[in-house]
Amino acid sequence: MFLKMYKREASLFFFELLFLFFLPISISLGQITYYVASNGNDSNNGRSSTFPFQTLSKINGLSLQPGDKVLFRRGDTFRGTLTIRRSGSASAPIIFDAYDSGPKPVLAGSVPVINWTNAGNNIWQASCPTCGTAVTGLYRNGVPLSLGRYPNPDEPNKGNLTIRAHTQKYQIFSQEHLPTTIDWQGAEVVMRPTPWIIDRAVVDHQYGDALNLFNYSNYTPRDNSEYFFQNHPATLDRDDEWCYDATNKKLLLYNTQNVLPSQLLTTTVNSRGIDLANVSFIELRNLRCTETLNTNIIAQNVSNLSLINLDITNAGEDGVIISGSGKNIIMENNTVTSINNNGLVIDAYQTVTLRGNLFRSIGIVPGRGKSGDGQYNGIASKANLAVLIEKNTIDSVGYNGITFWNNTTIQQNVISNYCYSKIDGGGIYCWNGNKAAMTNIHILSNILYNNPAGGAPWLDYTIGIFLDDCTENVDVRNNTVFGNTRGVFLHAANKITFTDNTLFNNSGTQLIVYHNGGVCPIRNDVIKRNICVSKESSQFTADYESNTNDLLLYGQIDSNYYARPFKEYGSVLGVINSTFGRGWSLDEWKSFSGGLDLHSTGSPITYKQYKNDGAGGTNKFNSTFDTSNDDWFLVYSRYNNGEVTQDNTNKLDNGSLRVGFTSSSGQSNSYAQAAKFVSLTKGKTYVLRFDAIATTKDTILVYLRQYGSPYKEYDERYSIPISTTRTSFELPFTPTDSDSNAVVMMQIDGEGPTFWLDNVRLQEDAPIRNNPDDFIKLFYNPTLRDSVITLEGVYRNVKNQIYTGSFTLSPFSSTILLKDTIPLLTTDLSLFLENEKRFLQVNEPVNFRLRVSNQSNVQAGLARWTCRLPAYLDFVDSSGQAYSDNVLTGELPQLAPQSDTVFTFLVRPTTAGLFHISAQITTANSPDSDSTPNSGTADGEDDAATAELRVGNTASAIVESPNPNQRLLPTVVSNQPTPSPDQADLNLQLVAGSRTLQIGNLLTFTLSVTNGGGLAADSVQLENQLPDGFELVDSTNWIVDGKYLRASLPPIAAGSTQTISFQVRATMPGNWINRAQIKASNVGDPDSIPGNGFLNGEDDQAQVDGRTQ
Repeated sequence: MFLKMYKREASLFFFELLFLFFLPISISLGQITYYVASNGNDSNNGRSSTFPFQTLSKINGLSLQPGDKVLFRRGDTFRGTLTIRRSGSASAPIIFDAYDSGPKPVLAGSVPVINWTNAGNNIWQASCPTCGTAVTGLYRNGVPLSLGRYPNPDEPNKGNLTIRAHTQKYQIFSQEHLPTTIDWQGAEVVMRPTPWIIDRAVVDHQYGDALNLFNYSNYTPRDNSEYFFQNHPATLDRDDEWCYDATNKKLLLYNTQNVLPSQLLTTTVNSRGIDLANVSFIELRNLRCTETLNTNIIAQNVSNLSLINLDITNAGEDGVIISGSGKNIIMENNTVTSINNNGLVIDAYQTVTLRGNLFRSIGIVPGRGKSGDGQYNGIASKANLAVLIEKNTIDSVGYNGITFWNNTTIQQNVISNYCYSKIDGGGIYCWNGNKAAMTNIHILSNILYNNPAGGAPWLDYTIGIFLDDCTENVDVRNNTVFGNTRGVFLHAANKITFTDNTLFNNSGTQLIVYHNGGVCPIRNDVIKRNICVSKESSQFTADYESNTNDLLLYGQIDSNYYARPFKEYGSVLGVINSTFGRGWSLDEWKSFSGGLDLHSTGSPITYKQYKNDGAGGTNKFNSTFDTSNDDWFLVYSRYNNGEVTQDNTNKLDNGSLRVGFTSSSGQSNSYAQAAKFVSLTKGKTYVLRFDAIATTKDTILVYLRQYGSPYKEYDERYSIPISTTRTSFELPFTPTDSDSNAVVMMQIDGEGPTFWLDNVRLQEDAPIRNNPDDFIKLFYNPTLRDSVITLEGVYRNVKNQIYTGSFTLSPFSSTILLKDTIPLLTTDLSLFLENEKRFLQVNEPVNFRLRVSNQSNVQAGLARWTCRLPAYLDFVDSSGQAYSDNVLTGELPQLAPQSDTVFTFLVRPTTAGLFHISAQITTANSPDSDSTPNSGTADGEDDAATAELRVGNTASAIVESPNPNQRLLPTVVSNQPTPSPDQADLNLQLVAGSRTLQIGNLLTFTLSVTNGGGLAADSVQLENQLPDGFELVDSTNWIVDGKYLRASLPPIAAGSTQTISFQVRATMPGNWINRAQIKASNVGDPDSIPGNGFLNGEDDQAQVDGRTQ
């Protein structure tokens, strides 16, 4: 017995020891939530919102465990650095988040600046004892103030001085004389040693116009380049400009008010706002990190880091830096704004997702970012495995919007206003000068653009997508790029797949493919199906250049669309051997390149740059050549075999001017010049128009020139393609000098073919130019939803497809439309849908016959139809139509007048019910006289049809084809008279709870009287005639008189309704009709008479029928 008790007590003691041993461990592994508030106290336990901690220092000292949370109170500000050195786990990350309501909690690396004193001359100063050797920002209520600079940015040369000369990196000489009253020692000099670098150096000493520098850049100052001063008291001359005196730790602020405003002024002190190192499984959510000296969020060697819905603002240098190595980084729905240098820098991490973030105002102030390479970027990514950058908005960036590396997909981003502070970069940029292997890179469905020129603080020069120096193996598809200097630049880039992109209104050229002097020769590119449209006549549609003669080796370049509607000839720039080439017409380019772009096409429509002759200006001459050569003459023919003469053989319009050679000289340098004298005035606008035709294809030169020596030319030379097809030309000129004895020159080189000119006219002062915006329009959809575009008038796309009415743009897609100036003939397409049987059983297949008919006398162009199958109707087979996701589509390339085409398909219902199957024409290149494609299936137009199936028990639910594109139908017009202010207009409705009953079922009848008139109705009485086969169950408020029930209603105000009901039980089978009427009313009714019976159709009578089984 004693032994048993001893064993029992020993066992209890053992388990008590175990409990005590594991107790602290279980507590340490528990998930604890800590609260932090500005009115808290670090001596609290911090585990409730009632007793929160107060400071970041306290949080930094916690031994956080997996699953712990740290919550900061919304609306509060916490100054200092949040340091994170503890990791969570895959199932229990450590989370830093917000609690309570209001604005996001603020983690600020700044301190308030107080006790400002007036130092005179509108300069105020304040001590900053906690400031270090530099200050990178001064803020008023969270808004950054401007660092003082000299000259100011709006002064001549965009506020820049000029470096006349330099000595290595450490001395520059100013071209402008510097003020003798200012000693610039201690100031920063901001320089541009290259177009893509902005460097900062400190002035050590000044000797007149010579400045000795502390310059730690890898770049040497460049003569004749720009520079300016900043961060010096002498730069302060405008309100809210500031500088920092590091020696005395003072901030200086220019302010013309008698006292500084009462708003809070803060300055950057802490290097980092949030500092993570060697940790994993961390989530940062719903916080605002701001006003740091260097970097708002820095993470080193981290994995499984999530940055969600953060506001990252006002960084003295960088917004976010993720350095070292790691994996599984998510940055989603954050706002990164007002960053002086880079928005995000990430090293060679793996599995990185950047989604739905906003990057705005990144590096847009020259001199506020860092010196050297890799600065002023929106997103600078070196991540190299499973990298996804999507659905971000990147706007207003000093240099590149996004830089990237291997195994990266960049898709559905909107990137705008890049290269704001520096140039020779792009919205999306990659450099591979080290010739590293590149693979698995996709740039898909992005939209890139720049605002109109003139806003950049230095030069307006931007590139949308820039694949630079040996970049390779990149897939670029379905992007839209517009408003840049160059749309897309492939610079010595190899194995690039560049397809189905839309490039528009880029001022230099839409697409440029350019060599690098033999380094990384361009090979194996695929450039197909791209749309390159130049809005202005000065823009090239494409530019292909080689330092040798190897254009044909560049790759597969074909089936593109090169459209410059205001000047088709010369739209493609092609150069070989670095110097030989020019702007070519598309046909000339195909020949010059040796066979590229053989299936590419130009603009389906062309326009004149200037309005017609009657639209202002003066005709200097108008040569029709019907009776003479109108004083045109042969200026020069090197071998005296040229001729310029009037020709009456009707080559053009009656008479014409023939230019050519009477015999062959056998010399390749032969040429002939036809000319006519004209008086020119410097600076005026002239337009030369003419028609031409030739015996074979060739080119002539057209220009304005001084008649005698030294043969000065007054504007550009035009190289005009002529052929056996009559062509009209329109050439604008603006002479650089006046000349009363100038000549219009038409020159043909090499004893080319004979050509004829007609209707040659020169108009002076003809600046009434056609506005390209009235003719060429870009539509793009930068959202994740379909966008419906409504057009006024008729347009064509570059594929010559007609657009009228409205059309739908899918997310991140675009189209360019050209105003149609070609007379349109309308067609009349109708759609019919028939099924071989109407009644069938579940799972019984049924054939449908869809017929499209052209009921006009005009051939119809491309048309497509769509049939969306209802639910529970399975597709079985078709006569070749495409089927996907319950949608059948068919296509008609064209349809002859008064003809039709039939499509068939087989479907099978899988449940009983009444099926309504609808189809409609969704695309039609030819305008239709009485219908609009893709307008929905419920608008009654003849390009849509509906068929009906009754399957099994048709009392089941009705199932219909989806109709997602139904346009808004007009409001139903009432057939009721306008309400009279001195009458009531009573309308009776009768509703039965069910129309199909079993004997013994209860049924409720509800009667509603609505007053649609302008006068209240009193003493309204109802009468209901109850049919046989029912017995009353509940007749509250009714008077029963045999089969008649009567009731009086309360007063019915104008525009209101009164309702009353009664309940019956079914007692016998058969069909029945229940009728009711308004028996009496004390006011007149405009369209009915109370009490005049149940069957005369007035709106104060109603009936409902049914059946009892």
